[in-house]
Amino acid sequence: MKKKILYSIYIICMFAMCLVPTVFTLVHKEKNEREGDMKVPQLTTAGKLNISYLEDWDDYFSKTFTFRNDLIAADAEIMKSVFGQSNNDKIVVGKKGWLFFAETLNDYQGIPTITKRGANNIARTIELIQKVMEDSGSDFIFTIAPNKNSLYGEYMPDNIRKFSNSKNYNLVKEVMKNYKINYFDLFQFLGEKDEVLYCKTDSHWNNKGAAITCTELMHRLNKRGTDYNEIKPEKKFDYVGDLEEMLFPGRTKPAEDNFYFGNEKDIHYTSLFKDVEAVSVATQNTDKEDEIMMFRDSFGNAIIPYIANEYQTCTFSKAMPYNLTIAQLKGVDDVVIEIVERHLDMLCNDVPVIQMPENNSIKINHPIRDLQGDLKIEEQEEQYFITGHIPKKYVSDNSLIYVIMNGGVYEAFPCSCDGKYHDYSFGLYVEKTEDINDIKIAVKRDGKIHITENKIK
Repeated sequence: MKKKILYSIYIICMFAMCLVPTVFTLVHKEKNEREGDMKVPQLTTAGKLNISYLEDWDDYFSKTFTFRNDLIAADAEIMKSVFGQSNNDKIVVGKKGWLFFAETLNDYQGIPTITKRGANNIARTIELIQKVMEDSGSDFIFTIAPNKNSLYGEYMPDNIRKFSNSKNYNLVKEVMKNYKINYFDLFQFLGEKDEVLYCKTDSHWNNKGAAITCTELMHRLNKRGTDYNEIKPEKKFDYVGDLEEMLFPGRTKPAEDNFYFGNEKDIHYTSLFKDVEAVSVATQNTDKEDEIMMFRDSFGNAIIPYIANEYQTCTFSKAMPYNLTIAQLKGVDDVVIEIVERHLDMLCNDVPVIQMPENNSIKINHPIRDLQGDLKIEEQEEQYFITGHIPKKYVSDNSLIYVIMNGGVYEAFPCSCDGKYHDYSFGLYVEKTEDINDIKIAVKRDGKIHITENKIK
């Protein structure tokens, strides 16, 4: 009898706990920052029956029920602290409170997502950008920001094993030796430091890592910038990392230290958007000289304040494809491309917006009758956008691709042009000076340049 009473009390308590969110939601809606201010679904819309009403209501309730964030946070804390696991499949819980982005697991475990041809395509794309920028009078640097577990893998959980070292970065680094690229090796630079320069609860570096990277970048661009190695930053326990926020929605309680050099807010924005998270940000500092364009991803967020303090004019862009048209026309002083390790394969997917110059030093020979590639020409206001791909059998790992148009020879970027990864795609922008009367494709392989024998309309 006593057991039945206890069971009954237990069932009533559990039932009551399940009802609490429902009952309280009737009078108080949980604010979900990621979803915005959601509206209650209506049975009718514009005088018509809403046939997806039940589905809409289910979605609405699942994102707004009372105590939602608290319950998710409680579950995440139990999973993290007790079981050493994550309740979010985008996050890996590591040792000593470290969190990692699950998107980096392929790189960490040595599972490449690009081929040898793809690695060569990336290297040649960067080399071509560098050449055009230098011909326009700009200094150029390319750098790859390491994934957090590439530098601090000792904090990864023991149950996630490495299979090999054949990851994307290693493939690209190896083939870059065959190309003339001004490469700033952040793996070596940051890896040689004795202190931790990434955040435990974030997927990026901390302010100190960003600041000393800025110092080294200025040195490599022959600029006399601030030496953040000589400045002792103020340490504040006030930081909540992006991974922490994903794991514990709505949490504002600080999770770890960050570093401050005192000039992080000394930025004069000239762009419409005044936030380092924006796709495009422009700044001005009248006490400095020179102009820089930096193409970056989220790793650039923390470094923006420090670089903005070193140049008179700065433009920071997250947009892809990289649009280098302004840099090419103006001949800005410095151009930097930064991309995180986990996004390296994105360099295979978009043709940079930059007008390729004629290269009539290329000698064409060895016609191939059946070299028939797909070709598409898009006419834009002041340029042609030419894209296509050629059969795999005519392309080696490091083959270059050219387009011959109206007697002029232009090298194409070995990139996919439709958002799909394709090792044998190409694309380029050329100045529109006259109508195209004939166009052919050529491929450099084994020291020889092979060309389609017939004109491609």
